[in-house]
Amino acid sequence: MPVPLLAHALPKSVGAVPLTLILTGLLAAFLAVNAVGTRRAAGRIGGGAHPTGTIDGLSIPWASLPLSKASLASTGNVIGLVLLVLTVVLSAFGPTDPATNLTDIAVLTLGWGFVALTSLLAGGWWPVIDPVAASSRTLRTLAGDTPAETPLPQRTSTVAMVVLMVLWAHLQLLTNLTPLAFTVIVVVYVAGHVLATARFGPAWLTRTESVTVMSRTLGLLRPGDGGPTARLTAVDDTDPLRWTSAILIGWSLVDLVLETDWWHDLAISQSARETLGPVVLVGVIVVLYGAIRGSSGRGHLGPAFVAVAGGWVVSHYLSILLIEGQGIPIWLSDPFGTGADYLGQRGDLVNLEPLPVAVITVLQIVPFLAGHVLGVVVAQRRAADVVRTEGQLGAVTLFARAVIAVLLLGGAWMQLGGL
Repeated sequence: MPVPLLAHALPKSVGAVPLTLILTGLLAAFLAVNAVGTRRAAGRIGGGAHPTGTIDGLSIPWASLPLSKASLASTGNVIGLVLLVLTVVLSAFGPTDPATNLTDIAVLTLGWGFVALTSLLAGGWWPVIDPVAASSRTLRTLAGDTPAETPLPQRTSTVAMVVLMVLWAHLQLLTNLTPLAFTVIVVVYVAGHVLATARFGPAWLTRTESVTVMSRTLGLLRPGDGGPTARLTAVDDTDPLRWTSAILIGWSLVDLVLETDWWHDLAISQSARETLGPVVLVGVIVVLYGAIRGSSGRGHLGPAFVAVAGGWVVSHYLSILLIEGQGIPIWLSDPFGTGADYLGQRGDLVNLEPLPVAVITVLQIVPFLAGHVLGVVVAQRRAADVVRTEGQLGAVTLFARAVIAVLLLGGAWMQLGGL
């Protein structure tokens, strides 16, 4: 896939403000929130273990959405199936040149980014229109009976979820797919999930379908219904949640690395670069998972990194949607390369600076900082429910706060052109 034109290509200074001063300000804000959060969390000490819930079975009230009411299910299913069919048609019957057939970019980058950002605002809405779920339900209905469902082991679903999400990250970041290859991948992906759902039931999609997992996880950060702080304080600290956070952070981090001059100036062959890319992606995700699991400890702090992942997702996709999103109506004006101009935009050019660079910087950095700050607050609140003294509170959260601080400063440094 082509490298995003301006996704993270921000200057080392914003106006007259140098990078070092920006990083110092971010560190000061982080330390201030850390101090205030510790004082407030200390008031919760001795309150007992925090209430728990899981997003796997929608068993906590705020994990469900008004959008997921049964009255909207049929409409959502139709929309999802139409989008799936449209994707296959545009990919299979459009131009064979990946430079002019943008189906993979529209789905793998812009579609994924759109679902991620809107889930942060509206909650995990994707299951409402998920075409894979709609296809599975349709086939089960046509079969005329409901076969017995095989229990789905948690380990099996976790491994499947991790493998599929990492593969999607690889396809988005490191692969320039031909339209035919993309069509085959979409068909195989849908067919595989449909067959697995026939055996394991809806639990398979809930736990393993990549967009569903991402949408439901980021949906924990939506406003309302008690707010993301209370929601992340209550949710279970599970391996799937840790892996999802690690993948979303690692996905965005590796994208930053791939866009740097350092990466492009590596004195290695193209084949070596193509081999090194997947190794870096998997390695970064594994290291992040290890850091999240290692910092979780007795306070079960893993859910704090969902907030951190939310900050990385916003900084990753916001500018991509602002810039590359402009190319979608241009492409759809002539999607089959026939010379048509359905939307009146064929031949138009993408504006590489739709907003001033300083504005784009603020739009990326402020949510990025907010995600890490929220992560610290959640970690302190979860720890306060299981410790007895303020000293224990600091000890239990120390590693988690250190990891979050490194991700904040390192990510901001890379986004602002430090590497």
